[in-house]
Amino acid sequence: MQKILVIGCGELGSRHVQSLYKNSHLNSKREIHIVDNSNSSISITKERLNQITTSLETNLNFAKTIDELKNKDFDFVVISTSATNRLEIFKEIVLKLNFKNILLEKVLFQNSTELAEAKKIISKNQINAFVNCPRRNFGHYLEIREIISAQSNVNISVKGVNWGMACNSIHFIDLWFFLANPLIYNIDVEGVHSEVFNSKRESFKEIFGNIKLVGNNTTLTLDCYPGEIGSLTVQIDAGDMLFIIDEINSKIITCKNGEEFESDIIFSSKYQSEMTGHICDDIISSVDCGLTPFDESYNIHYEFLNTMLGFFKRNLNNELDKCPIT
Repeated sequence: MQKILVIGCGELGSRHVQSLYKNSHLNSKREIHIVDNSNSSISITKERLNQITTSLETNLNFAKTIDELKNKDFDFVVISTSATNRLEIFKEIVLKLNFKNILLEKVLFQNSTELAEAKKIISKNQINAFVNCPRRNFGHYLEIREIISAQSNVNISVKGVNWGMACNSIHFIDLWFFLANPLIYNIDVEGVHSEVFNSKRESFKEIFGNIKLVGNNTTLTLDCYPGEIGSLTVQIDAGDMLFIIDEINSKIITCKNGEEFESDIIFSSKYQSEMTGHICDDIISSVDCGLTPFDESYNIHYEFLNTMLGFFKRNLNNELDKCPIT
């Protein structure tokens, strides 16, 4: 029986629960504990679970606080709260519960100080931690990575309308590390508009403009424009090969030496409600789950958080000590 804990069952957390409830390539029996103090979130989760059927033997338990589960043992933990209180929750479960495997949402934390503190706790307690940047598990990016693996110079650009640059840039920096292996990088936010906007998520902020990142023989450019209709295109330039991925319309154009040609690469993304159950199986059974290990994501997050906090201090409030993003 896999013993699983999900903390936070709102919009994204409920999707984690859905997948854990129905998806297991090991046909695992599961005991799932869900902690959330919001009646609305719990209602959403129960409603979404009622929409699916499963052949798995799964027991569900809801709690309002971590204290209700004190001293329990868990095989796998998911923290799916906002970044605002993620470190406090992480520290609490390390103190009160017993577990060795954890999946964290991103952005991980809201400044590099919190990030460093979490790293120390993970190392001290020998926790097996991963970060939920799922593009590494998308079939088309896996195929492209294999095709371009011999290239020493890979440049990526991301362009689109209203794709959530503040909260989602980390996804594409992670994808850049996965495909191009920049090792370390410098980040330039001079092209980001100084005006800061309210996010669709209460208390969080969004930005528009251009971010440039330079790594070891590789670059990443991120462009986000204001507008009503969202669009998002990822262009991967690797020597004589060019891949243009339209993430909104699920299309891929492949070119060689400037000429478009028919490719057998099929756009293959996954919903969170399809992934977490299989990720859980892999992590518990010590199989590579495909997601970003915490230590690698630490290096990806560190420079980004420092730079973004500096931007928000300059353009929003010089007294800020945390990035208002999640």
